[in-house]
Amino acid sequence: MGVHNLDTAFWALELGIPNHAKVIDADQGTVDCPPLWSIIQMNYPARVNRPAVKLTFYDGKKLPPADLFYGEEIPSNGSLIIGSKGTLLTRTWHGGENEDDMFLLLPEKTFIDYQTISPSVPRVKDHHFEWIQACKGLTKTEANFDYAATLTEGLLVGQLALRTGKSIAWDPQRMKAINCPEAESLIKPRFRKGWEI
Repeated sequence: MGVHNLDTAFWALELGIPNHAKVIDADQGTVDCPPLWSIIQMNYPARVNRPAVKLTFYDGKKLPPADLFYGEEIPSNGSLIIGSKGTLLTRTWHGGENEDDMFLLLPEKTFIDYQTISPSVPRVKDHHFEWIQACKGLTKTEANFDYAATLTEGLLVGQLALRTGKSIAWDPQRMKAINCPEAESLIKPRFRKGWEI
């Protein structure tokens, strides 16, 4: 679910890979099972023409505070992008229940006269078809492996903080938690003989 919910902010803000992650709060997990819920903060560094971003990721049934929704019904899944002039709410993985409900600007009274802009990004009619076309070498998927790998790496940095119980300073060039040597076994696990990669 994480990659779907993070995708809107990741794509629109060109986040890249976080340089820091820490657990704000979490339920008790085990070696074999993650906690039932967690709240993880990931910090993304400033990019060429964009400021640094602090992203708070809620996983499981622990939801953001109700006041962030400005009286809207709190969905069981989705994302909030909170800016200096308002908040963008996406319900479910991709926005909403239908085309008229894809995104909601909050507080609604502030954006009552907001005129939506025409779509500027190509729309994919069917992601299965897009994938087959890419396999045939006819097109490149919007969520190709380069894009998806970077998005996923960011979430995995948060998981390192969750699994180690420590704040993680991440060096993406070296794929290393520079302040947490115990994370190394999670980043580059040792496999049993015959199961090596």
